Amino acid sequence: MTYYHRFGEFIKLKIENMTIQHHESFTANKKDAAIVAVADGDGFADLFKQMGVTEIARGGQSNNVSVQSLSDSCKAAGAKNIIILPNNKNIVMTAEKVREVLKDIKISIIPTKSMAEGYLALSLVDANASLDEIEKSMNQALTGVHTGLIAKADKTGVYNGVSVTAGDYIGVLDDDIITCASSDLKECLEAFLPTVPDAASCKSVHIFAGNAEDKAISDSLDDKIKESCPAAEIFSCVGGQNIYNYVIAFS
Repeated sequence: MTYYHRFGEFIKLKIENMTIQHHESFTANKKDAAIVAVADGDGFADLFKQMGVTEIARGGQSNNVSVQSLSDSCKAAGAKNIIILPNNKNIVMTAEKVREVLKDIKISIIPTKSMAEGYLALSLVDANASLDEIEKSMNQALTGVHTGLIAKADKTGVYNGVSVTAGDYIGVLDDDIITCASSDLKECLEAFLPTVPDAASCKSVHIFAGNAEDKAISDSLDDKIKESCPAAEIFSCVGGQNIYNYVIAFS
């Protein structure tokens, strides 16, 4: 607020939670529709709920959601039209099987391969638009998106030309290991950023940390992120996901 006071005094100040408004608007305008999303971690589940998701199917990389579980979430949503965000490439096929099982519900599947992609898809939802328009905008949100993952390796080997020792931190971009940095998480994240294709032209970087400690590390690298992605807005929060220290969306 100090920054804005440089331009004059406020006559009236109004601060509101726009994500909550977004959720309320979607729910009010789309009585016959619902969004079901797969989420691994309380942080992502809460974020998705705030952004208009009706039901969360819990699962992720190490715990793929079953057809039954995802079907139950769709039924619980209680809508004639449902948009599913699988948020994992392995769960896209599961969502397709759910569509075959629940023939009395019109199910649209947005092929999100990570929770970061799911977040980006939700961020472009216009509650006043038609369902076809919402589906189209969600798919468009995924165009040109790169998903980065930082985690500790559990196996030793050479992957995509990168030598990895179990216990090392690795950086994965769109399913390919591209970075390895001993046992230092900060070093791995710092080395990973410049390897992202077209990083300099990214308009946004969303960083979802596994916990508050990881978020503190990524926050300390804001200047380094800006060096690699000078044109991007940087967003960070705790996603609470399992396995990965960071899930990062570059768009």
